[in-house]
Amino acid sequence: MLDNGLLEDIQLKLRGDHFDGPLHGRVYEQIRRLVDKNMLATPVTLVAVVTEGDAVAALDVGDLGDAWASSVAVAAERHVVWHDRPYRRVLSYALDIYDELWTGAKAVYKLEPVVADGGELVVVAPGVAEVSRTHGRLIEQVGYHVLPYFLQQWDRVAGVPLAVVAHSTHVKGAGRYDDGRELPRIEVALATGIPADRCRRLNLGFVDPAGLRRRLRSADHDTLVVHGSGEVLHRLRPQRRSP
Repeated sequence: MLDNGLLEDIQLKLRGDHFDGPLHGRVYEQIRRLVDKNMLATPVTLVAVVTEGDAVAALDVGDLGDAWASSVAVAAERHVVWHDRPYRRVLSYALDIYDELWTGAKAVYKLEPVVADGGELVVVAPGVAEVSRTHGRLIEQVGYHVLPYFLQQWDRVAGVPLAVVAHSTHVKGAGRYDDGRELPRIEVALATGIPADRCRRLNLGFVDPAGLRRRLRSADHDTLVVHGSGEVLHRLRPQRRSP
């Protein structure tokens, strides 16, 4: 908790037993007790743990800001794959833990930063046959679009939960909406169990999973193939400016 004043807004609605983890619930209740006694509940010490697989990569204990900054620096190296250049084509083989696009969207937005302008990102996930069991109807209604598409005609999504709109833009990626034309920065296509006609209705491309072998055979230095995508962020390494 970074601002004791926030508790006044939420304590009538939130109880310790609302938390998924009992430890978080106990921490919250302790915060309430301290604030009720007019005591500060703002933490001054942070124990920040950075993991890599099942191992501990870093453990920082200290001032809230310093420990956080130190752990972020380690995580930026351990949890991010840095690339020196973008790729025209990215084949993103999603982890098989994803069985719907709602969660499998990570296979898009964690690789989108390394796709070149005008390039293509193909999500390969034969086990994904649904967009979303919970929000599927709403997503079918609005489709997948870049953020400016919605911002310039917000009435089209009036009443649609913002989480659905955010999911739509995360999958479609960056882009523009000029003079009634949607101009996505990259093309996103699905090689999943979602059929071609449904992909078109959703405003996404379609790739027949059976044709992926041909694409792999034609892969060149401008094609990036990532297996197990969705957990690790891929980014372009910042270019150093010449003095």
